[in-house]
Amino acid sequence: MPDTHLSAIKFLLFLGGLVIFLIFELITPYRPSTISKLRRWIINLFMAGFNSIVINILFAASQITTQPPAFISENLLFLLSLSCPLSFFSDLIL
Repeated sequence: MPDTHLSAIKFLLFLGGLVIFLIFELITPYRPSTISKLRRWIINLFMAGFNSIVINILFAASQITTQPPAFISENLLFLLSLSCPLSFFSDLIL
């Protein structure tokens, strides 16, 4: 199955779940709302998107740090593999 079909299916499942929960919340709210539903949904969707971005960044960073040292030094992904004297780094810290 091509990636475009898989992405479309995932997106449709996400939208379907979102619509189901929206309908369920409109029919039987958990408690009386103190702020408008539109404002709460906007805030919640923003937080979900922000969390998704942060999780993707963290997983990408963890993939870099778990690579073998030879791969890191060959691809210049490690700070000390740069051709700078060590005094340069101590000057940055101080």
